[in-house]
Amino acid sequence: MDGYSSATFHQKKDNQEPTMTVLYNQHSSMIGEYGSTSWNSRRCYIQDAKNVLCQLKYSGRDKHTTFPIKDAI
Repeated sequence: MDGYSSATFHQKKDNQEPTMTVLYNQHSSMIGEYGSTSWNSRRCYIQDAKNVLCQLKYSGRDKHTTFPIKDAI
């Protein structure tokens, strides 16, 4: 685990592609994200039709749910 700070996250993820990110919380839930474009520290949105967001665990139990990509607002 790399910690909880956004600075550490961006140090590891900015300008790297593709990326796979897995997040855990104190309730033993886990979500994952795959993106074909790189993260950056700028406050902007980059559309990525290949992006995948999924729930892997919910309250410690396996729960494999993939969320569909929607067009940007």
